[in-house]
Amino acid sequence: MLSASEQINLVEGRPLPLAKPEFPDGTRLRTPWVRRGYQGYVPGFGGHLVGSYHGRSQDCCWIVENKPLRAPLRPGVITVVPEKHDGHWSLAGPVEVAHVYLADERLQGCAAPLTQGRRVELVPRIGFEDRIAATILRMLFEEGPHTDPGSALFIEHALDLLCVQLARAHSSANVPPSATATRGLTRRQIRLVCDYMHEHLDEEITLTDLAALVGLTRFHFCRAFRLATGLAPHGWLSAHRMQHARTLVTTTTLPIAQISLSVGYRTQSAFAATFRKTFGISPTRLRTGAG
Repeated sequence: MLSASEQINLVEGRPLPLAKPEFPDGTRLRTPWVRRGYQGYVPGFGGHLVGSYHGRSQDCCWIVENKPLRAPLRPGVITVVPEKHDGHWSLAGPVEVAHVYLADERLQGCAAPLTQGRRVELVPRIGFEDRIAATILRMLFEEGPHTDPGSALFIEHALDLLCVQLARAHSSANVPPSATATRGLTRRQIRLVCDYMHEHLDEEITLTDLAALVGLTRFHFCRAFRLATGLAPHGWLSAHRMQHARTLVTTTTLPIAQISLSVGYRTQSAFAATFRKTFGISPTRLRTGAG
């Protein structure tokens, strides 16, 4: 069975670029692109497709499980095509779309703390009003072109939030309120995670890596870390990287490019932009004392 991204390439008759990063479970982003009008059958595919829309509205119909779903595709609505759901599509004309191709493994893992381990099945949607999901998708697609180390963590966190919203608003699951996680990390777990981040500042650090240290799912780990520290993991990591970088800028003669690499930034421009956003001054001007 083709993946969702491969099937869309086949339908469009052209290879469409995917945004970084690549996730081990197969989850990918396809930032805004123009989808041509279409009339025809599309087979089911591996993984789930979640789409949002930009620019002008366009009418669409999807006949799935012998039921027609019709709605205009416009900003603020989403489309959900669950794994293995085929059907006939009719798209009136071109529309600017953006897709998340979501691995079922990620969806089930994020939903597990809410459903006490019960499997969730997504409900097919076309042009469905969901401001929360649409907002998460917009943040994902705005972040997609960035390549700084914090971006990958931000995207992972946002993807997991999207999974939770899909599970509670677009699935057959009956989520009991008491099933949500309410406990933070222990002091030992916080020290373990923070020590790991500090020791690997110059490397790419994923939510999967951090969650594995304390034996939690990505979603449960993010919630527990925030409860324990008041910060999301990517926020803590980014702040720690910047504080360490500031120390190196002001107390050593290391080249700025080397400092950038030592705190996990592969491009000096991305490092300088984050540094300036954090401290209100570029690393070069801070070092020279120019203000």
